[in-house]
Amino acid sequence: MVLSTLQTAGILVGIVYYLMILNYTRRNQEQTLKTRKTTLFQQTTGSIMNSSYGIKNIAVLNKSHPSSFEEHIELTNKYPEYLEAWLWIINV
Repeated sequence: MVLSTLQTAGILVGIVYYLMILNYTRRNQEQTLKTRKTTLFQQTTGSIMNSSYGIKNIAVLNKSHPSSFEEHIELTNKYPEYLEAWLWIINV
């Protein structure tokens, strides 16, 4: 009777331990994924956001919000600084 109770308790402790390890591993994987996404975002936007030229170009692009491709073409033809900013951003 005592041996059976100890076996059952041991199995229950083992299951609880296994579930805790699974939960820890899942949280660790989620954190790793967040870190990877953050690193990728910083790598892709770092050259834009860390330079005064990049910030100036973003400011130029933020002044106008074309709602269609035709408006975008009109802005690039009318304002050379818009075209320069646009070309710089897409080539970074």
